[in-house]
Amino acid sequence: MTTQTRRPVASMSTWVVGASLVMATATAAAYGVIPGLSKVLNVPRAEAGEAPAAQAQAEQVQAEQAGDAQRQNLAAKEAELEARETRLKEQEETMAALSMALQAQEGQANAVKRAAQVYAAMPPFRAGPMMEALDTDLAVEILRQLDHDQAAAILAYMESEQASALTAELMRPGNSNK
Repeated sequence: MTTQTRRPVASMSTWVVGASLVMATATAAAYGVIPGLSKVLNVPRAEAGEAPAAQAQAEQVQAEQAGDAQRQNLAAKEAELEARETRLKEQEETMAALSMALQAQEGQANAVKRAAQVYAAMPPFRAGPMMEALDTDLAVEILRQLDHDQAAAILAYMESEQASALTAELMRPGNSNK
């Protein structure tokens, strides 16, 4: 009987580790990661500027992702700017409308002041009957511009029902004569 000696069999993991080590060493030598290694192993060195395809592709994907992020950020900023511009235009329109309304009110207030000056210059026996013909709100506004004595003298020359209605309007809260 022959005796055979058994040789130890390397496990699969040992083989994989060894193969990986050889590949890593060859790659390092080819790309000059370890200076002088390519001469020892006799592996041709890769040309300068030649990057592994995977690294180049990864860099390209990373650059595209960065560009996408910048485009999204820019689009968000543009949308925010457009929203602000819209709000600003709406506020400008509102201010313009309020300004026109204020000018109209000021114009009406000036007209009422001028009418009050005219009624104040008239004798009360003439101003009373003329004020009866006016709209109640306008008559009240004119009477508010007059001092108490002038308003009383004009009301005295009006018909009692009209004078009472105007007096009641003048007495409402918020209404006051000078």
